[in-house]
Amino acid sequence: MPPTAATALLLEGTVTVPATSALYVRLRQKGPLTQFVEFLQSDLADPSTVIPPPNERFQNLVKIDSSLHFSDYPLPQAVPLPGRPIDPIHRGPAPQPPSPSAPAGPIEPIHPIPLPSAEFLGNDGTVLTANRTSGQVTTLSGKSKDGHNYALTLQPFSSPAAGVAPNFKPWCSVRISVTDNGDDPLQFGFAYCPLEQQFDIFVERLNVSAGIAVNLQQLALQQDGSVLGTAGLTRDLTYYKNPYGTQIVQMNPETTDPTMYLPISAAFWPYLQRIGFFAPALRTIASQTADQVPPPAKPPIHTLASLKWEDTVQAFVANSIALVGPALGPLAASFIPPNDSGATPWIDAARWLGWALMKGTANPNLTAAFSGQYGYLSSLVTPSHPPSGKIPIFKAPSQNLTPASQINDLVGK
Repeated sequence: MPPTAATALLLEGTVTVPATSALYVRLRQKGPLTQFVEFLQSDLADPSTVIPPPNERFQNLVKIDSSLHFSDYPLPQAVPLPGRPIDPIHRGPAPQPPSPSAPAGPIEPIHPIPLPSAEFLGNDGTVLTANRTSGQVTTLSGKSKDGHNYALTLQPFSSPAAGVAPNFKPWCSVRISVTDNGDDPLQFGFAYCPLEQQFDIFVERLNVSAGIAVNLQQLALQQDGSVLGTAGLTRDLTYYKNPYGTQIVQMNPETTDPTMYLPISAAFWPYLQRIGFFAPALRTIASQTADQVPPPAKPPIHTLASLKWEDTVQAFVANSIALVGPALGPLAASFIPPNDSGATPWIDAARWLGWALMKGTANPNLTAAFSGQYGYLSSLVTPSHPPSGKIPIFKAPSQNLTPASQINDLVGK
């Protein structure tokens, strides 16, 4: 079977066309090399295609390669083949630059995809539901993109102290409880007892609890406003109320870094995700609350040791809250490990809790704590010898400090 036109041309191993062939002219009309194969395939439908004999096939050949365009060279005179007349080829006009098109109208700006318009968001963009009491956030909840139903609740408490009449409640506490699909909560908060001169911060879930107790009883306010002594810091970890490891350090009241921190990641790493989920919301709340309060003039430990006596319970409570309130959140936040990658939401939560005691929904509990302190101290002062601006020297009702890891039991589950 004789070869077809396309086969005969391709047998040579390259795409070549005799200059005297009508194919040459038709290839010229087809354009650059990328279209030649398509042409050769379509040319099979034309039975009149003439293939030079074998002994003439390599005479007068024009080789076509990827760098050659016919428009770069003068066209040779077309030679008509027998039985195949060819129309003359005319070079077309030089291409002209395209004329500018008329504007289709004003260009519409590309608007970004709007983010969820919500005040509080989870760390995956989930819009959170916020419940408020007297305009203040008390609960946050939302379902994460991976199917977890998280809920955060703010919980304030008051409690009496050991050796003090039950009508006095000098312990005040505020904490957040965070659940995942309704499970047992992870609780983080702190408690303050001005009468016992103790500040405790804790993290707890079920029967595992870690805390740091700050003993202020060793501090003494001087007439010039300075504070002598050091605060004792005791960190403990308990499991089913049994202690596992206790460390004690002293803290200068003029410093802000306790050098002792809560073992959050070490003891509670399986539950850190739930706090991280609320990170954007806690940042927003802290910016709306704690960020609006000027920091204390002195370091937090110094401030808590600087309470002064007043003649009336109203004046004592008001002045004590104004003095101590701004220091509670920063003191609690100082016990968060600063180098932990997930420390930010815990710090924001601690500062928010301090604000909640000072001005928020937990303010009645802080008021009750100072009222209880005033009531207890006033029973030690004789009317004929009232103190003059200085807290009466007294022995705390309980010299046995409540371990910080157990303070959550004291102030309420």
